[in-house]
Amino acid sequence: MKSYSVYFIRNSNLELVHSIFSKVDTLPNSKWLMCNFNKDDYPPDDDVLWGQANMIVDQLLILGEVLFLYGDTSCDGFVYEHALNGKMLRKLVWFPMLDDDWTAGCLYVIGDSEEWESQLFREIQLTQYLEGEKGRLEDFGQADQFGAIAQAIKEAWQKKQIMAGKTFPPCDGTVPLLVEGYYKIHRPMSK
Repeated sequence: MKSYSVYFIRNSNLELVHSIFSKVDTLPNSKWLMCNFNKDDYPPDDDVLWGQANMIVDQLLILGEVLFLYGDTSCDGFVYEHALNGKMLRKLVWFPMLDDDWTAGCLYVIGDSEEWESQLFREIQLTQYLEGEKGRLEDFGQADQFGAIAQAIKEAWQKKQIMAGKTFPPCDGTVPLLVEGYYKIHRPMSK
């Protein structure tokens, strides 16, 4: 997998969904419809990545529950949007932050944390992240700052809170697959 984008719609009105999307696939044993799946897709426009626009636009809000997913393993990027009954509930954008190292991190976040996100905050991932952060600070001669930084990271980790401008919890372009699993969406892997 390099990249893909897809909309998942939980709506029984197939005629309405077909009137909005050019490609609609039913999924076996699922209440979700897969719409406009694009393999090897380009990232959304910058205004989506920086939060000025959404992929779930007003026209789609009438469809009930809508998920938009974009994942790209070549740059550790993903976009997640979740709307329900006309309201955007959650949006997460994780992409290279355009810093000196092009480190991937959270560019934009709105809405309350969702249950699936807790899977990103495992203890082993915290340990690995703190080891990497300690090494990074040592490389820059700032090892004395590690204690305070580690404490702040641990507090955010306990809250299971993804924050804009942060590079934790470690995420990558496979997060959309985690989301699909959480929602019991079994997309054929050939797509």
